Amino acid sequence: MIAGAWDERYAGIKTAVSPQYRNRQIKFIGRIEDADLPALYSGAALFVFPSLAEGFGLPVLEAMACGTAVACSNQSSLPEVGGNAVAYFDPTSCQQMATVLQDLVQDEAKLAELAQKGWLRRHTFLGRNGRCHPRPIPPTPEKPVNQRLTRLRRFCPE
Repeated sequence: MIAGAWDERYAGIKTAVSPQYRNRQIKFIGRIEDADLPALYSGAALFVFPSLAEGFGLPVLEAMACGTAVACSNQSSLPEVGGNAVAYFDPTSCQQMATVLQDLVQDEAKLAELAQKGWLRRHTFLGRNGRCHPRPIPPTPEKPVNQRLTRLRRFCPE
């Protein structure tokens, strides 16, 4: 899923996605209401954030606080926010980004490790009671697939 308000300056992204995958395996779901973000983060196996410039990196922190593994840009403030709990890539290198993401999606143990590290790192910024939603769900070695699908279905109606 690719979420966020759409910016026509980046129309090439949608056309780069092969029509056979668009709306089936790859969905552009648009802007997400703040109240829905925890469900989206928690339901994801991996949050990818290829930002070129960030003031703080709140989306990375939010994903970590929801127990989701993070791969993000090595630019701006993001390495300070993610520390050693995030897999980094150069956002200007499609090859490096693809390699990092492919390595992660093929290694469930690494995803679980990053999720756990992020879950613990959230305390650095949010304090001991920092949470993504009223009852954050700590990461487990494997978030049950059915739990993940239940959370995500509301964003992807058939």
